[in-house]
Amino acid sequence: MPSPPNFSGRLSTFNASRTLMDSFNASPLSLNSKRKKNRVATKIQALFRGHNTRRKVKASKKKKQSRIRRALSKLDAPMLDLGRLLSSSGRTLRSNRKY
Repeated sequence: MPSPPNFSGRLSTFNASRTLMDSFNASPLSLNSKRKKNRVATKIQALFRGHNTRRKVKASKKKKQSRIRRALSKLDAPMLDLGRLLSSSGRTLRSNRKY
């Protein structure tokens, strides 16, 4: 006859050993639920794998864009200086470059 759980919240040794035996002799229903839990866990892991990949791609894209922007500003520096020179003399020079 199984003993009731202790009032301390712990299971008696009989119930603990019974759950251990049940894990060895698992029914198909419990195996199915374990399979389902594993499938859900795998989906969650895959979701985060994709999230990390997207974050890496986004970070590298930002780095590349900032590198391009710096390179273009270095190219535009002489034009801007010329524009300042011309604007001080009353003429204007516009750059059609978009960032």
